[in-house]
Amino acid sequence: MNEDTLILYYYNDGLSDRERRQVETAINTDTAVSAQYEALCRQLNDLSETDAQAVPSHTLQRWHDTIDRAAQQTHIRQQQPPGPFHIFSFAWGAAITAALAIGIGIGVYIAGGDTNTPMIELANVGSSAGNVVPA
Repeated sequence: MNEDTLILYYYNDGLSDRERRQVETAINTDTAVSAQYEALCRQLNDLSETDAQAVPSHTLQRWHDTIDRAAQQTHIRQQQPPGPFHIFSFAWGAAITAALAIGIGIGVYIAGGDTNTPMIELANVGSSAGNVVPA
């Protein structure tokens, strides 16, 4: 008999009722199939894992406490309201942005409104000829 069929019979999985009865009949009537099935059972039983040693109770309790603390911290973290709006932080950001905008506006005004002028020439407006940076 096919070994795959015997494995399915051993695990009681994947066989229809009719196939299961056929395998059972073959095991009971044919000594070769019976010997093959017994050898397969011994081999599969040897493969089974040994039971893991039980964890000491104090270690188990410590694990549970750690899990409980972690669950409690995430619960607390989710319930905290968002922080207050800091108007002074917003004011500093707005002031810096306004200063930059005014500075750019003054630079464009001094250049005569010509937007095609490179920025290097804008930096040298009003400087002497010896300090001109080549473009």
